[in-house]
Amino acid sequence: MSDLHLEVGQHYKTFIIPRAAPYLVLAGDIGCLRNYAGRVTIIGCTLWSYIPKEYQLWVRMKVADFSRINDWTVENHNTEHLQDVQWLQQEIHNIFLKKIGVT
Repeated sequence: MSDLHLEVGQHYKTFIIPRAAPYLVLAGDIGCLRNYAGRVTIIGCTLWSYIPKEYQLWVRMKVADFSRINDWTVENHNTEHLQDVQWLQQEIHNIFLKKIGVT
């Protein structure tokens, strides 16, 4: 997780992150990553959030990005999300292959 915008509001006080891996990196502008050379592989991308169909109208009206960024739509946003997910899956697969000696 990164770019949490902790400076905005207190809504993260109740934010629950379900455990899905042995480690969680809080990257971005909230800390410094160091002393992990050789033990940790860090990959990353924007990973736009996916906006479900039932929320698209509300998000389109309430999130300034969709009115202030030329040609940026909920559809573009969701397409970017899917591309990011596919990229992450491929990178994780490549890391696994490298780890087991398949290149």
